[in-house]
Amino acid sequence: MMLRFNDLLMIQFAPSPGMVLMCDFRGFIEPEMTKVRHVAVLSPRRRRQHGTCLVVPFSTVAPNPVESYHHRIPANSYTFFKRDTDVWAKADMITHVSLVRLDRVLDGGKYGSPRLHPSDLECIQLAVWEALAKPFPLLLAGSESLQQLRPR
Repeated sequence: MMLRFNDLLMIQFAPSPGMVLMCDFRGFIEPEMTKVRHVAVLSPRRRRQHGTCLVVPFSTVAPNPVESYHHRIPANSYTFFKRDTDVWAKADMITHVSLVRLDRVLDGGKYGSPRLHPSDLECIQLAVWEALAKPFPLLLAGSESLQQLRPR
């Protein structure tokens, strides 16, 4: 049985990091994303699916101003994005969504779940880090608090 959410079919698989899917954001409230758009999956693939994943939306509208939490993908880098148009990953809009909102991407007349090049995925992950204002500096520095939490 295929589940539908608005005009999209729900994916029937556990998505992997770097996968590009379509996400139906209708029902969200502005200034949140509110349209159907491409997203990059960031969550690790889970064999026991919990029915949700973390995604970063893409937009063809350039942010103004461009910040460190935005990543530009140059026009014509991927066949599944709009031709001749730069696409922007807006990592400050990272969102946790139900798989019911996700569907495969139409690419060359066929539906699929293409993947980003590893360098683009890495840039988007770093942009999320920037969007979260680098939240874990103590963990990276090996803080005393972290040392106390480790089992001896």
